[in-house]
Amino acid sequence: MDTFSYPASDGRLLRATRLGTGPAVVLLHASGSCEGHDHSDSGRLLPLARRLTDSYTVILSEARDADDAAALAGHLGLAGNAAVGGTGLGAVIALRAAAGHPELFGAAVVIDAPDVGTDVDLATVSVPTLVVPGSAEELARALPQGKLANLSLCGEEDPAQWMAPAIWAFLTTHLTRRPARVLV
Repeated sequence: MDTFSYPASDGRLLRATRLGTGPAVVLLHASGSCEGHDHSDSGRLLPLARRLTDSYTVILSEARDADDAAALAGHLGLAGNAAVGGTGLGAVIALRAAAGHPELFGAAVVIDAPDVGTDVDLATVSVPTLVVPGSAEELARALPQGKLANLSLCGEEDPAQWMAPAIWAFLTTHLTRRPARVLV
């Protein structure tokens, strides 16, 4: 596991953690980050990240918005062979990043997204997008290339355990398997 800083869209240094090997998957946490306060909860995504690291380079980031996610992708030299995903607010940021930067992100994963309402013009999300239950089924239908993950939410103690196989299968279908080009 490697923790590093990268310049955000406004020049502020943000942190990210990288683990694994393979095509890049940028995972954004639920709570965002505010000036002067660290509200990072990327540790909650660590169990999922660890389950994907045999095949993917997973980057857990504190990106505050889609421009920060694009700055991270640019900093790492990612170009279209990366996925962006997130949970909660991170899912909304991931959708915005996928819509605004399809040249950087070739797929998206949405986990437990809040009602995005007018926050994201879903018709502009042109990349394949996996919607994990907990997010509205309507969200998967509203996305041009949306796919609802076939998962049961009942009785699972470890969400990473039931999510990882579906996410891995989706990423395997939508990301090219080639050596990751992850710089820093």
